[in-house]
Amino acid sequence: MAKKTRKVGRSAKSGQFVSKDELQKHPAETILDTVPVGERKTTADVIKDLCIDLNFQSETDAPVEVFISTAVDRSSVDCEVMKALTGHKECEPLDFDKWFEKNSKPEVQPQSETYHCLHVVMVERLVQRKVFKMTITPHRYAYYAIGVQRDCSLLGIRTEFVET
Repeated sequence: MAKKTRKVGRSAKSGQFVSKDELQKHPAETILDTVPVGERKTTADVIKDLCIDLNFQSETDAPVEVFISTAVDRSSVDCEVMKALTGHKECEPLDFDKWFEKNSKPEVQPQSETYHCLHVVMVERLVQRKVFKMTITPHRYAYYAIGVQRDCSLLGIRTEFVET
C-alpha cells in the first residue's frame, strides 16, 4: 500500500514552509512539495530547524536559539514570570507582531525571510504570543519571542543584542 502524502507550500527562495494564506497570496513565490502524511514535525522541531545558522543583526550578531520552558504550567505569561524564568531583573513587553514585522524587513535583518517563517509558525501553532526585552547589563539585552503550546509549556526563540 502506498503512503499517503499531502501538498505543502515552501518558499521558492529559502525552501522554508509557508502558511496556506501566504501560499494563496504569492503562488509564484512558492513551490509545492509533497510530504508523507503523519510525519509532521513538532513545533519545537520546526523552530529548531529555522534557527539553524540564524543570527540577530546587531553589534554582536548573536545566534537565535530555541527557548523551551516546561517549568511554567500556565496559559499566560508576563514580565514577572519571565524574570523568574530567566533570572534577569528588568523586563519590557513588546508587541509580538510588530517585532516580527520589523525583523522581517531585509533592510533590518539580512535573514528576514527566516524571521517571517518563524512568525508564521508561531502564529499558527502557539497562543498567548509575546516578545520580552530583558536587560542583561545596561547596554546588553535579550529578546524572548515566545508563545504557549497546547500542553501549557512555553516555546519560542531567544537572542541577545547590544544597544549603544
